[in-house]
Amino acid sequence: MGRRIAGLIAVGAAAVSMLGFAGTAAALANTTPAEEKATAFLEENMARFEVPQELRASLLAKALSGATLDAQLPGAVPTSTDDVTNELGTFPVKRYPDGSFDSLGVSTEVTDADGGTSLRAIKNCKMSGGAGGSAYRGCQVYHWTAWHNMHFDANYSRASNAGSITYIGGRGWDSGNSCTTEEFKISKKVGNNGNPAKADWLMACTDISGASSSKYLGLRVSGTSAHSVQDY
Repeated sequence: MGRRIAGLIAVGAAAVSMLGFAGTAAALANTTPAEEKATAFLEENMARFEVPQELRASLLAKALSGATLDAQLPGAVPTSTDDVTNELGTFPVKRYPDGSFDSLGVSTEVTDADGGTSLRAIKNCKMSGGAGGSAYRGCQVYHWTAWHNMHFDANYSRASNAGSITYIGGRGWDSGNSCTTEEFKISKKVGNNGNPAKADWLMACTDISGASSSKYLGLRVSGTSAHSVQDY
């Protein structure tokens, strides 16, 4: 009798194990290529921007569920800011309660023509010139988030009431979504303090649910300031 019971227990355990394996296999079989791509990107980006290990699993699950991350909420207030160095460079990263993050600019703020300030998401510029105006070369315009990274290089110049963009290129991007470039151009080469010069990069993306969205990164240059603009 004892042997029979032990045998039944062993058979039952094996059955449960097989059911568990079948469930896992079914779950894996139901994962779409879009979900696999998103998962791989999110895991890599969380490591790249040093999301705390204890928050990564819950942040991944939240992102894949389609929920809005804390960093994307209107008026979101970061819980901390720290510098992260990775293969992209060294950047200040704003962190939010759920582990999501946003990196919009360096610590230097610029004053716009209307007296407001903007974080300048521009790095690595080599400046030349003097009182008559300044030229900036090799600048990197960027925006990093949990879901999407974009950056491009630009050269521009500024004088008292004039700004111009002379070059954009060297673009790079990576995303948890599937994206294609719709537009990458200097849309206004010369501008002034009231109507700045403009460079624009627009991408069309499809997320893991199949929904469409746009990702946008741009540069604005006037005589008094240069700063990035972004929408994603």
